[in-house]
This record gives sequence, structure tokens and C-alpha cells, in this order.
Amino acid sequence: MQTKNTVVYAGVDVAKATLQLHLRGHQSEFSNTLKGLDQLCAKLQKVPSVHVVCEATGGYERALVKTLQQGQIPVSVTNPVTGRIKTSHSEARNSYHLLDLVQG
Repeated sequence: MQTKNTVVYAGVDVAKATLQLHLRGHQSEFSNTLKGLDQLCAKLQKVPSVHVVCEATGGYERALVKTLQQGQIPVSVTNPVTGRIKTSHSEARNSYHLLDLVQG
């Protein structure tokens, strides 16, 4: 009998200096540097069936996407929603909750 792995969605808000991870109701912050990217990737590799979602941020997301792909972590980049107020703390949480609703 096969068991189906439940996908665990993680939202990442990408900024020039930081990466804010929202995973399973908890938030963590990493520097948007090679060291921070490696730390984030290492944390995510410990989560079975994780899938990362982030918004396109004018290119700041490219290093994150490359690092996750190299770490064999699925990642989706969404177009930013225009015409609404953004707060860096809420973006990753919103992505997480949206995906949780879609999955549910």
C-alpha cells in the first residue's frame, strides 16, 4: 500500500537584505547572503515534502530559487499582487495561508 506525502508549503518573503520564512505557523529570518541562503536551504531540507512559494521581487528572488533548486527543494515564484499594502512580515504568512487553503 502506498502512502501519499502531504505537501508542506513554506512562504518566503524576499527582500534585498533578508529572507523571511513562514513555515508551519512559525517565522524565521535569514540574511539574503550566501550564508543565509545555505542556512535556509538546510532548514528546509529537514522538512519532508516541503514546497516553497515566494513572490518575484525584481530579481532578489533569483539566488533563493537557484539555491533551492540546487538543494532539490521545489519552489514556485508568483507574480506580486499589485494595488495592496505590503508588509514584509505578512507576505510570507499570506502565501502560506493561501496555499494551505488551496491544499485543504
